[in-house]
Amino acid sequence: MNFLAHFHIADQTRTSFTGALLGDFVRGSEFSSIDASIVEGIRIHRKVDQLSANLPNLVSIRVDYQQGQRRYLGIVTDMLMDHIIAARWPQFDPRSLNEFSQMAYKNLLTGFEQWPKYGQVRARMIQYDWLCQYQSEERILKALEQISQRLKRPVNLRAIGESVLRHHSNELHRACFDDYRVLIQTLVHGHSLQAQKRAT
Repeated sequence: MNFLAHFHIADQTRTSFTGALLGDFVRGSEFSSIDASIVEGIRIHRKVDQLSANLPNLVSIRVDYQQGQRRYLGIVTDMLMDHIIAARWPQFDPRSLNEFSQMAYKNLLTGFEQWPKYGQVRARMIQYDWLCQYQSEERILKALEQISQRLKRPVNLRAIGESVLRHHSNELHRACFDDYRVLIQTLVHGHSLQAQKRAT
């Protein structure tokens, strides 16, 4: 899952949007200086990453790719799932995508200088309205090109993305409309149980 799905899940579980983004940058248990609500958001982010790697339809896509490509396929499917969720947003949330995006941006706290990439990504995301831009397939493929340029080993992520869209569109859509919804239900239920335990 990429930024949009992580924020949508944060909204559904009523956890921190800041934690949902910080989860990409905080390593290990560097939590001593972070508010508990944000830590919970980071933990949800990590749980999402753990569970989404094994979504049945994404596993089905992986078997068709060689090991060298498979290593990067998670990056590609994360981005493509955000594209489908954005493009079909009314089927996931009653608010408009613009309304949800503006709400998400407002909930991303500033600070956290010990993780400078958080601030950089936050600023660019808001400036260029990434979440709404995800509706465009071409912009997602362009983003994959840009990610490719930052990798240590040259990998054509755009080509992999185009291949997934061409040959595995059905599995990708099922991952969004079936697997993703089950994932949300699992996380909401699990978070609710944990909250009840803390309250007793």
